[in-house]
Amino acid sequence: MLITILVETLNWILSIAMYLTIGRFILQLLVGNQSNAILDMFVIATNPFYRLVRALTFGKISGLLFPITVILFLLICRVALSLFYRLVLT
Repeated sequence: MLITILVETLNWILSIAMYLTIGRFILQLLVGNQSNAILDMFVIATNPFYRLVRALTFGKISGLLFPITVILFLLICRVALSLFYRLVLT
């Protein structure tokens, strides 16, 4: 029961991070380099995941490809978590 709650919580966190990253990517495409309060909230919320992926890729990915890489990383983590839960823990 406790493991189920932990897995579901982690899945929710990864899901929220993925959708916030998608929102940040779309908003950056729309407003460009102009700073505004909404974009700043997206940046603050997604920076930990951006730093993690930047460290994992050794900073070799940049530009428009990087947010897509972050989204794919979060999606792969969610799928791996789901498969791990279904195959190992149940």
